[in-house]
Amino acid sequence: MAWVADRYAPLEVLGRDGDWTEVKELNGSSGWAHGSVLASGSCAIVAGTYANVRSGPGFEHDILWEVDLGYPFKVTEVRGDWLRVTDDGEVEGWIARRLVWGSIPQEGGR
Repeated sequence: MAWVADRYAPLEVLGRDGDWTEVKELNGSSGWAHGSVLASGSCAIVAGTYANVRSGPGFEHDILWEVDLGYPFKVTEVRGDWLRVTDDGEVEGWIARRLVWGSIPQEGGR
């Protein structure tokens, strides 16, 4: 059975064979994807029931958005336990690292 991952959905790399990469998503589904459709960079997906996206990196900052389980983001900055994220559309702000799953660099990484 084939499935389609959302833009910025993080995928765990399980293996490679030429131009093809075996990947697994958050819920455990796995399959093969051609390298031409895989993006580089850091991505994260909301792993709990919901998560708050805030105006700054900390709980003292205003909540801008509430996003549901499975909402994917591109990670643009890391500050300690906080990630600056965007969906390249409407949602942009900071989210606590513990609320997401994905390919997330250490602080200072992109």
